[in-house]
Amino acid sequence: MTIARNHKPLEEQIEPSQSASIRVDGEQRFRALVDQASVGVALESIEGEIFHVNPAFSRMLGYTEKELRKMRCTEFTHPEDEIAEAALFTELREGRRIAYQVDKRFLSKNGEWIWARVSVSLLQTETDSPMVVGIVEDIRERRHAEEQLKTTKLELEQLAGRLLLAQEEERRRISRELHDDIGQRMALMSMEIERLEQGLRVSRKTILAEQAAAMKHQLEDLASAIHDMCRNLHSSKLDLLGLRAALKELSFRIFEHSGISVSVEVDEEADHLPAEVALCFYRVVQEALNNVSKHSKVLTAKVAAKRLAGVIRLTIQDFGTGFDPSALRDCRGIGLASMRERLRAIDGTLMIQSVRGIGTEVTAEVKYVPPTPG
Repeated sequence: MTIARNHKPLEEQIEPSQSASIRVDGEQRFRALVDQASVGVALESIEGEIFHVNPAFSRMLGYTEKELRKMRCTEFTHPEDEIAEAALFTELREGRRIAYQVDKRFLSKNGEWIWARVSVSLLQTETDSPMVVGIVEDIRERRHAEEQLKTTKLELEQLAGRLLLAQEEERRRISRELHDDIGQRMALMSMEIERLEQGLRVSRKTILAEQAAAMKHQLEDLASAIHDMCRNLHSSKLDLLGLRAALKELSFRIFEHSGISVSVEVDEEADHLPAEVALCFYRVVQEALNNVSKHSKVLTAKVAAKRLAGVIRLTIQDFGTGFDPSALRDCRGIGLASMRERLRAIDGTLMIQSVRGIGTEVTAEVKYVPPTPG
C-alpha cells in the first residue's frame, strides 16, 4: 500500500482557522506571562499610548490598569529623567539601538517619587508599528542604600579633611614649641656649658673641661636634630618664602640624609600659590621623596611645579627600580592615602606611573585661577 506524503510547508498545511487559534493562544500565553511577572511590565506605542500594564506595575504606582491606560508615561515620569531619556528613546525609535536601560523616577498615585530601573526595547508586531516594551524594577531600597553609602563616604571624606587640617595645626604647634621653648632652652644651656668649660680650663681642670666640651657638642647635635624635626613638622620657609624655597630646603635635607641629589624647578605661578595648595604640594613632595630614598636605589631625582593649560602640575620623578602599579590597589600605606586625601580636599588629582627597571613618576594637578590684578 502506498502512503501519500504531503510536501507542503507546515504553514501551508495549517488551516486559517487553526492559524488564528494558534495566534490567539500565543497572545494569551504572552499576556499570562506578563501578568504573572514579579517586575512591572508596560506595553505602549511609539507615540507613548499605553496599551497594557501588568499587576506588578499597577501595584508599584498605585494606579489601576484602567487608570494607567488613560495616561501617558510622561505624565508620571520626573521631568529631569524624561529629558535625559529622550535621546535614548529617539535612537531606539530610529533603529540606532535595539534597547536601553535607565534609572528613573515615577510619581505614584499617592505623590511619592519611586526610583525604578527601566529596560526598554521594541517588540516587532504583525502591524507596521512596533510596540515599546518597558520592564520596570523597583529599586527604591537599592537607591536608599546607595544614598546612605554616598552620605557616609562624604562624611568620611570630610572627617579625613578635618583630621589632616588638625594634624597640620598640631604639627605647627609642636614645631613652634620645639623651636621657641626647647630650642631656646638648649641654646641657653649650651652657653652655660661653654662658660663652665672656659672656667675649668682657666682652673687647669683639663679633664673636666674636655668633658664639658663633649657635653656641649652632644647638646649641639641634639639641638640640630630638634631643628630638623621642626622643619619636618612644618616648614617656616613655605610660609615666608614660598614653595620653591621650601622644596629646595627639603631637597637639601634629603641629600644630607640619603645622598640623593634632587633638582627643583618651580615657575613663578607655582611659587605663589594659595596656602592650602602650597602645603599640599609640599607634603606630596615630602612623601614622594621619602619613598624615593627608601625604595628607588637612585642618586638623583627631579621635582618640578609648573603652570600648564589651566592647571598647576607637580611632578616627582626618579629613574630607579620602579614597581608594578597594580600593587597600588592592595597598598594600605598611610602615605599614599594621605597624598590622595590632601589632593582631594583641594579638588586636585594624583597619578602614579611606574615601570620596573625604568623608574617612577608621581604627578599631582590642581586647577589654577590666576590672581586678579590689583
